[in-house]
Amino acid sequence: MGFLVLLTLFCLAIHHTANAASCMEAVVYYDFRVTYITSAFDGVALTSFGINDRPAHEALIEATLGQQVQVTVTNELDEPTCLHWHGLRQLGTQEMDGLSGITQCYIPPNTTALYHFEPDKAGSFWWHSHHSTQYPYGLRGPLVVHPREDQLQPWEMDIYAEYNVQLADIYHGDPGVPPMWDSVLINNRGRYNCTAAATHGLIECSEDQPLTRFRFETGKTYLLRLMSMSALAPFEFSIDEHQLRVIAADGDSLKPSELITNITINIGQRYDLLVTAKNATDKPIGSFWMRATGLNGLPWTAATGANAGEGFNANGLAIVYYEEDDVSEPTTQRWNETSTVGEFEFTPVNVTTLPGTPDDRLIIEFLFPGIGQIAVDGSGFNQFLVPEFAPLLTIADGMTTAELPVTTIPREISTVTTWRSFWSMSRTNSIRSICTATRRGWLEVARPRWLTCRVILCPR
Repeated sequence: MGFLVLLTLFCLAIHHTANAASCMEAVVYYDFRVTYITSAFDGVALTSFGINDRPAHEALIEATLGQQVQVTVTNELDEPTCLHWHGLRQLGTQEMDGLSGITQCYIPPNTTALYHFEPDKAGSFWWHSHHSTQYPYGLRGPLVVHPREDQLQPWEMDIYAEYNVQLADIYHGDPGVPPMWDSVLINNRGRYNCTAAATHGLIECSEDQPLTRFRFETGKTYLLRLMSMSALAPFEFSIDEHQLRVIAADGDSLKPSELITNITINIGQRYDLLVTAKNATDKPIGSFWMRATGLNGLPWTAATGANAGEGFNANGLAIVYYEEDDVSEPTTQRWNETSTVGEFEFTPVNVTTLPGTPDDRLIIEFLFPGIGQIAVDGSGFNQFLVPEFAPLLTIADGMTTAELPVTTIPREISTVTTWRSFWSMSRTNSIRSICTATRRGWLEVARPRWLTCRVILCPR
């Protein structure tokens, strides 16, 4: 009898363990402690924000479509914070979107918050602080949702390996008015002139800062998940002597573009790029510069490098190398003849035919009269005002559009209720058919230009 009891308990234990494993597979768990760190991303010693006492770009959140993500965030700063999951819709989990003072109350110091959500699509995304100016000073990292095996496109079958390529601008202090960055980082590594740093009172500086390195093997195809995590800088991205194909934008699959030499990427955007390594030869292939050039001056930014003063560096560099023992820096040059693809020249894999006649037509005009100021539809030039209570909470409590304060510039949309996505339809000098419009999360509208989008919203 004792043997039967033990056997039964043993079988129950196995059954319980199997079920627990199955439950664990449905959720991926991460523990983030938001901390201060001493960094030298471009050689200049600074106090930055990090995760678990490490640079935040190392804190990769990774899941497969269908899995849920749970992130436990403990604020060990002496100031509030929150985390936003950039590019994910959070449909039905708006309270997990991570906008301090909008969808949630901020996370106070010495407090823990739990984020739990399920990504709605596969692709390249990123996470960052949405409180104050924390993300330009380091509180940002990659978020990747892999497709299931049966969701792979034919051109994804031969991918040998993938790299996350995180582009960012860095600021050694307050950026000034008008603002301008100091240097450009690729995966949190760049370089700055230490002589110039000394003139700005930055004494701790090293000019031999190592750059990020990406190992290629001959003949292999690589997926580069290109993510712009900048606060101000748009970038032109390229790899010397290596052509690229764009296969996804902002998490939506595209039919592969023609081969191009460079692509422009704006704040918050992501592109998935295929690059095929060089073929094997009898001689060492050598190494090549990967470039992220910060675009400045009109129409990109109000300021130019001259506003940043001595030492301004618009050029971010990383190294693509082939031989394992190759530690030398490249001597390659930029492409002489360039080719690219514009935001309106992509073809989506999954085409959504949009309604020919919209239910509502809204014309929204934005003006930016000064730093930290915005005017919408002719309103007064107001700085962003932090509401007393998070709007998501007040709306859930029954507040109507008519009751919103004037500073929110409320607009009632009667025929639709919940944001779903938007498709880029037309912009200055460019028009797309409603049958081939590309779904995007973020688009650049440089002044004085316009953009037309078609938005489909889901009923509650």
